[in-house]
Order: sequence, then C-alpha cells, then structure tokens
Amino acid sequence: MRSCDGCTLCCKLLGVVSLQKPQNVWCNHCDIGKGCTVHPLRPESCRAYSCRYLVDEALEASWKPSESGLVINAEKSRVVVYVDPETPSAWRKEPYYSTLKKWAKTNEPGWPVFVNVGNQIIAVYTTHDVRVQ
Repeated sequence: MRSCDGCTLCCKLLGVVSLQKPQNVWCNHCDIGKGCTVHPLRPESCRAYSCRYLVDEALEASWKPSESGLVINAEKSRVVVYVDPETPSAWRKEPYYSTLKKWAKTNEPGWPVFVNVGNQIIAVYTTHDVRVQ
C-alpha cells in the first residue's frame, strides 16, 4: 500500500461526523500538506479510511489526490469520487473521465460512479451523466 506522503486532501473533502466536520472544509486538526496533528488520537473513521489511490497500485501517480484534485473511495463494488471545489472540472479531464466511465461499467449492475462536486452529485453511467442533486 502507498503512503499519503504529504497529501491531505481527504482532510478537506470528506465529512467527519464524529468531529462535526462538514465536507469541503479543512479539518481543524490538519496541517495542510503534512498530516494530522492529532494522528494518534484521530477518530476511528479517519483511522479506517484509505482512498483508492493508496490501495489500487494500478492507478498512476497522476491519480494522487493532491495532484488530481480527486479523492476516490477505495470500495471496488461502488465508486464515489469527491472533487476539490477549487478544481470542479478535474473529474472530466483525462485520464480520469474515461476511467470513471470504465468503472461505471464494472460497478455492481446498475450502480453508476457518483461524483461529488461541492453541493452537487453527478451519477456517471457508461453512456451518460445525470445530475442527481
């Protein structure tokens, strides 16, 4: 498994209920670009989390969240992508978009790839994209 190696984008994009931290806001405990300042005491949800870049060695370095602007959940059967609001169209660039389409094809039958951009959710299917929220 890879290491975060200075990437802290999940600390911004993901919500953490136990910390009452909303999505798209930097965590108060994050030293941006370095890591968690309360690492040994961090909540279980943070301890258990790994983005797909960390666990999927098939993804190239360009997929690292700090490079791509995308934090992708590591689940293989269902893909959820969180996009940095500072780069809202990052998910539509290549190689990301075509890979998201491919993942939509290999997801559990009927499940699209869900892309969260700010307060919008887009369902990415193999043939089209639909704004859900």
